[in-house]
Amino acid sequence: MIVGIATRFDPAYFPEFAKVRYVWTALFLFIFALHFVPAPVYDRLRDLFVRSPWIVKFVLFVAVVQLVISFCLRRRPALHLHPVLILTYGQEA
Repeated sequence: MIVGIATRFDPAYFPEFAKVRYVWTALFLFIFALHFVPAPVYDRLRDLFVRSPWIVKFVLFVAVVQLVISFCLRRRPALHLHPVLILTYGQEA
């Protein structure tokens, strides 16, 4: 498999992958960009998060849980979760 990735890689597949997996692509680019953040900026961001009110931490927690739920639903559509957690899934126009 590793040899196939190294020999049959075609950048033309990336736009199609980004259309289908846009959340994965955005997370990948965000994490990749974090590698270039200088250490003092990283330390300031960490301290800002630690000193932030609990409601900000709670909102970030809910956002992460929502991402995890959406990834689980894409992999296993038969998974039943509480509808309050899933704000936009399953609603028809």
